Amino acid sequence: MNELNIKPFDCFLQKESKIEIHPNCIRHTDDFKMKEKVLLVVNCDSDIFLHPMIRSLYKNVNQDDFTLCIFDNSYSAKFNEDIYFNYGFNNILFLDNTRCYTDVVPRRWIVDVNEELLNQNRFASVIHCKTVDFCLKYFKQEGVKDLILADSDVLFKQNPFNIIDRNYVCVGENEAKNHRLAPYLLYFNLEKLELNYFDETRMLGITSDDLTLYDTGGAFTADLIDKKIPYKQIKLEDYIVHFGGGSYIFDADDIKNTHNIICSRQEQPQKSFELVYKWLKLNNSLYL
Repeated sequence: MNELNIKPFDCFLQKESKIEIHPNCIRHTDDFKMKEKVLLVVNCDSDIFLHPMIRSLYKNVNQDDFTLCIFDNSYSAKFNEDIYFNYGFNNILFLDNTRCYTDVVPRRWIVDVNEELLNQNRFASVIHCKTVDFCLKYFKQEGVKDLILADSDVLFKQNPFNIIDRNYVCVGENEAKNHRLAPYLLYFNLEKLELNYFDETRMLGITSDDLTLYDTGGAFTADLIDKKIPYKQIKLEDYIVHFGGGSYIFDADDIKNTHNIICSRQEQPQKSFELVYKWLKLNNSLYL
């Protein structure tokens, strides 16, 4: 296929359809080799969390044991992966789906979303859901056996791959209030996984009266339960410290919904930085 004709990912591709990524959207070192274990981080303008998160990861896991995939959906500034490439981290796969329009013309998307969903939901939520669905299918296609999804605003207390149990399709914590398996740290057995993670026809919108399928993992968890597919429960607090809402912490429209900071738009960035700094300082033993 001509690379210029590669289209954004379609959630409803037939199983036999090959998933392709435009070459301009993928980066790694020359000696990169895909491992059977992948830790996936979907970033959206949360670099302030992502760097300490990566440091805490490498405190607990040898880079030779896994592939770290950073899938960047940022729309303010692209994550600087060269920091890691220049220091010899050859297990990192960087997938560039940013909205910054700074490097490639015409721009190519790996994952995109339709206008109707964008009008109903926050951009970061919609693109995050569809990105996870893409990555599960892409890495399954590439022969990966074990994938762990982690939020960018977590710090690891121990090796996250300790949650792997191949007797189950998934291992995670059932977040009852949001009717889903929490996506902050979640294991997928790709050899057994057959379900779609995201169904855009059931993403009802953040203003809907029924939010059971709204956020990341809602439809997937509903399908797991409906089809009586067993999954293993763990307590995430044994494995991670989670800030929560890191992609929205500097967005004045969402700040009150995430951490209840009551302030004006002019004051909000400084208040947010203070909150993040205190959290990082409190947990610095996990990444320093």
